[in-house]
Amino acid sequence: MIENKNILDDLLETYSSFIKIPICLVSSSGKILTKTVISQAVGMDNILSLVKLIKKPVISSLADDSKINLNNNMVISPLIQIEPEPCFLLVGPFENENSVNNHLGNDEKNSFLLKKIDKLHYLISNLLIEQENQFFRLKAEDMAKLFSFDKEEDETVHCFFKWMLQSNEVDFMGFAKKTHNDRFNIEITYGEIEQTLQHQSFFIGEGLLGQTAAMEKGMHWSNIGNSYRLDYFHRLGIYPSHLFAYPVKRRGNVVGLIFGGRLKEQPIKDMITEAVQYFTHFLSEKTEVLELTKKANLHNQNYYQLLDVMDICLHSQEPRNLLYKALDVLTNMSKGKYVSYTLNNGEHGFRGNENNELMLNHRSLVDQFMGQSKEQPSLSFSTYEHIFIEREGSVFGIISVECIDTDHVECKPLVQLLSKLLNLKYNQTKYHDSSDEETIQVMHESLREWNYIEYQTTLKAIELCKLFSEVLALNNEKKEELIGVCKIIPYSLNYLKGNEKLKGKLPLLTEYHKAVTEGMSRSSTKECKLLTLILLLVKGERLQTSLEYIEIEVGIKEKLENAYLQFTKTYNGNEPSRSKNIDININNEDIEKIRDVKSVIKQLPLTTREQEVLHLVLEGLNNQEVADLLIISVHTVKNHITNIFRKLNVTDRVQAMAKIYRIKYE
Repeated sequence: MIENKNILDDLLETYSSFIKIPICLVSSSGKILTKTVISQAVGMDNILSLVKLIKKPVISSLADDSKINLNNNMVISPLIQIEPEPCFLLVGPFENENSVNNHLGNDEKNSFLLKKIDKLHYLISNLLIEQENQFFRLKAEDMAKLFSFDKEEDETVHCFFKWMLQSNEVDFMGFAKKTHNDRFNIEITYGEIEQTLQHQSFFIGEGLLGQTAAMEKGMHWSNIGNSYRLDYFHRLGIYPSHLFAYPVKRRGNVVGLIFGGRLKEQPIKDMITEAVQYFTHFLSEKTEVLELTKKANLHNQNYYQLLDVMDICLHSQEPRNLLYKALDVLTNMSKGKYVSYTLNNGEHGFRGNENNELMLNHRSLVDQFMGQSKEQPSLSFSTYEHIFIEREGSVFGIISVECIDTDHVECKPLVQLLSKLLNLKYNQTKYHDSSDEETIQVMHESLREWNYIEYQTTLKAIELCKLFSEVLALNNEKKEELIGVCKIIPYSLNYLKGNEKLKGKLPLLTEYHKAVTEGMSRSSTKECKLLTLILLLVKGERLQTSLEYIEIEVGIKEKLENAYLQFTKTYNGNEPSRSKNIDININNEDIEKIRDVKSVIKQLPLTTREQEVLHLVLEGLNNQEVADLLIISVHTVKNHITNIFRKLNVTDRVQAMAKIYRIKYE
């Protein structure tokens, strides 16, 4: 492997002219590698025997006695280890009298010559070895390109073995795969003996290859010659001088063996065995890396799908939107297989490729459980998966999914989460409405739209409530209760009683209305007296009259008087402008116009039945009354109301009413 041979020839020729002695480069087999010609009388066999023994340049008279005088001498350098075979420098023949620096004695001449040849040997060695290393670096870059996770295992092995044979560092390569009975079959072979090794087999522990499989670690043997340990190869007529073998592992178990060697005595370079070791490690890790990559991609996919699901849960009031997203997630997870759903209102649909067996299974579950009480089933990832959506204690919907990849155990928590979210979404009134604050706030803001005066009155009542609560040192819970009641006090008590979300405020509201109609009693609570006082004051009653009405203690009365006087001086609440007041002197025709909202409802993007339901709801009818009037089920009424709220972008009846009146008077 000598490139740029002309440069090497010029270098040796120049050096030869300097020392006035012929110089050539000779291979370890005796072949002249440069253009310089030496005497045919040189005893090459003797030189080749000597060159294997020396470690530094020597002068020796090794000429053939029958051809030249023994006074002719040669300088021989140690071997330079390059491929395809080592080489050395041969200098001479020469006679001391005719060599360089005649003014020197023979010993000085010899010492001078050996130093020069030693330097030349060092220079040539570095030049050739660097050239060889550059060759291997380029080959390694080519090999690295072959290592692709996109290639099949056998294809990768073929490419690697070709690269190894091109390096001229090995004479044969083989790949043995483990079978079910602990036998290894040699399935891929390259090199001089590939036909002999092809389809041969060995057991664990048999010969050196079986020893490697049993030891489960890489092994390398040099100069093994006729060792009995090579009987397996000898029986096949193969006599390697050097052999290596490295196991291929999957999840810690040996599943294959990469082996190779040389038939020649020349040793195998470390960089070759390192490359083989790296390659077996690559094969061992390839499957695991692909599995981990697949798992990571699945994690990533599930993460973003979860974000999408949560976005819908947080920003959409319509359960059907979450249902459709759940179907999309399940379709992706089942790789496009059949996903079917049925709801109690008759809605049915599917995603993916149809599966008649699952379709029948799904219909059977619908007939058996739909509308019935059923506990949530545990998801076992069997042939078919079924998610039951419950609403108000009975099954409202069923989703059926064809077999999800059992390797994707990471999907199971996401499926369980989908089941829980769907049940929560379809029961959002039960779970989401534990607090009445949102409803109260919506009702309060609605006052701004249809009765601005009452809205301003509530603002003043809220400020007075905060002030009096501090004066009387009420706890925060009582204070917030009073403020909440102040926000919705303009609404009729009957209407408020019909709202399940306001149960926490009803006791105080009922007590207040009783005090207004029947008068304050000794049993009236302090909160009721304070609320009555606040509402009397904001409606314009005199302070003293109001205090006398609620029959409050003298000490507390004085505190409230001082606080209220200070309040009247500092309160900067904006009074409603005349343009926003509703004329209280309206006639019956105007009242009928206000009550008539059918014309507005007809303008909305609703079906005819939804328009009928909305009109009856705004008239104050509850779900059962609407169902009785329209001769439909309560469940159907609820579905219509859900669709109406979604289309109007509202969450309850109060918001719907406010929106209708806003449209009417815009």
